[in-house]
Amino acid sequence: MAAAKSDNAKGWALFGAVETGDLHAVAIQVLNGARVNWRNEYASGRTALMTAAARGHDDVVRFLIDRGADLDVQDTHGQTALMSAAYKSKPRVVRTLMKRGADPDLRSRLGKTARDMCFTDNCRQLLDQGVVFQRWLRRRELVVWGRRPR
Repeated sequence: MAAAKSDNAKGWALFGAVETGDLHAVAIQVLNGARVNWRNEYASGRTALMTAAARGHDDVVRFLIDRGADLDVQDTHGQTALMSAAYKSKPRVVRTLMKRGADPDLRSRLGKTARDMCFTDNCRQLLDQGVVFQRWLRRRELVVWGRRPR
């Protein structure tokens, strides 16, 4: 029980730091044991990465990914960090998430992809370019490992 309370307290502290975009405070929380994939049950099961992506805190997004944040975890609505960044029109974060391997083909519970949630052409173009690159990369990896692409 004490461990659960401690994890919860650290999770809340991490979320507070992420919301402000204070990379130093985020780093301190993670170094003090806050779990980067902790889910905020009062915010639809969102993670710190989803919050940082929605707010456009690219440096925090990169830090969390480097510390093992799950790129493709979905909240209770089926939304991912990439969907959050696309919906909030944060092209820099969209680019970072795509470069780091976020799956643009995941669908929310309403059947929407990150591209469907874009309101700007800039985000849409980034997602389109990233999808082409990721598909090419997946096919190349299959060839490297001796399997034929489908």
